[in-house]
Amino acid sequence: MKLFYGIVALLSVLLAFVCLFIVRKKNLYLSLLFVSVAVCNTGYFMLSVSKTLPFAIVSNDIAYLGSVFLPFLMLMMIFSLCGIKISKKSAAVFICIGVAVLFIAVTPGILPIYYKSAVLETVNGATALVKEYGPLHFIYALYVALYFVGMICVILYSIAKKTAVSLKYPVFLLVVVLGNIAIWVAEKCMHVRFEFLSVSYIMTEGLLLLLYGIVEDYEKKNMQQPEEPETLSIVEEFLQSANPREPLTEREREVLGYILENEKRKIIAEKMCISENTVKTHTTHIFEKLGVSGRAELFEMAHKDKTAAMR
Repeated sequence: MKLFYGIVALLSVLLAFVCLFIVRKKNLYLSLLFVSVAVCNTGYFMLSVSKTLPFAIVSNDIAYLGSVFLPFLMLMMIFSLCGIKISKKSAAVFICIGVAVLFIAVTPGILPIYYKSAVLETVNGATALVKEYGPLHFIYALYVALYFVGMICVILYSIAKKTAVSLKYPVFLLVVVLGNIAIWVAEKCMHVRFEFLSVSYIMTEGLLLLLYGIVEDYEKKNMQQPEEPETLSIVEEFLQSANPREPLTEREREVLGYILENEKRKIIAEKMCISENTVKTHTTHIFEKLGVSGRAELFEMAHKDKTAAMR
């Protein structure tokens, strides 16, 4: 069992290395998720080889240091892959809650609120903690359960509103989340002294890395697609007389071209292979740079330009 935990920990560290140094386009939450899994599984391994109770408790604390923030990081990745934005304030609140839960989880040996007591026991050649739970032990389980509910709600919202680049992505994420929930519930129900989630974390990492790579390649290919000559010429002609406050990006120019053709947001999203939320964001930036409040003012500006050109 010690060897197994050691292999899982080593694999976690290697995957974190791959994510940090090999993945082309960096994502902060993805990188932190992989680091957290490495920390968590390293803690499990240290616990399995512990010889003294103080070292075992410290190892258990290290495992919690990694695992407490995993649900938050997973939720942030789901937001990102589903094309849904979350405010920095909301993310900060989630982090503060995670820190509070972590403080409760690392109190063994200091306060009897999470574990009333803990002793060492050898199971299949590996050291394990036999715990008597304290009054606040339910906090961590409730914390994880609420995050799982939040993940499912975000994914279902994404499916309903079609915010992701492709419907396959939220469906794929839903399968991953439900798989983790099944493993977590099974571990709680079976009362087996083995951290099944350590294996689940590795599987989830692999699937997320695969999905993130697919999304990244898809977006890169889409970015390289040439703009339609007719649309581009309309945009260039319009911008020459519109005098925007700031230059428009290539993507904003493409969206502007479709708007000038009076295409709906859903149609633009389908043609550009992006989410409707992304189209909305580009549209907002376009209106700000052109100094208009909406499509009506934009069309009025375009009509004036055409009239002036005819004179």
